[in-house]
Amino acid sequence: MTTLLKLVALQIMIAGILFSTSTNANDVIYTWVDENGTKHYSQLPPQGEYEVTRLNNQDLEPKKIGTVSPVRAVAKAEQATEDDMAKQADEIKAQNAEQAKSICDNAKHTLNVLLTHAQVTRKDESNGEMMTMTQEQKQAAIKESQERVKLFCEE
Repeated sequence: MTTLLKLVALQIMIAGILFSTSTNANDVIYTWVDENGTKHYSQLPPQGEYEVTRLNNQDLEPKKIGTVSPVRAVAKAEQATEDDMAKQADEIKAQNAEQAKSICDNAKHTLNVLLTHAQVTRKDESNGEMMTMTQEQKQAAIKESQERVKLFCEE
């Protein structure tokens, strides 16, 4: 009987070694970008035809969570006071009427696009990729365009 117990114990040890050295399916993370431009991360491969990147979970360095507060991006229109923007607009209108008309036309077009389209994409200045604007970004752009129309289109 002791031989049988030794044999069972040996089999359990071998099975434990095999399972501990095998790659766990949860160690693989799949990343892909869908047709809407949203980046996904999953432990399961995506359904459909996507360009998939496989990451090994053990190769990733964990980052600290909650140690850095997010930095609020300040729109250029918010940096200058309304008086400064009005003075700059008046100077541009006085020095170069053609440039002022171009700014006015561009602001009207941008405002029209922002108000008539549910989703708006624009190029990210940091990496050059096209990104869908969030509602907050869209509202800020609408406000900025309205201010430009007010400054450059109205006499």
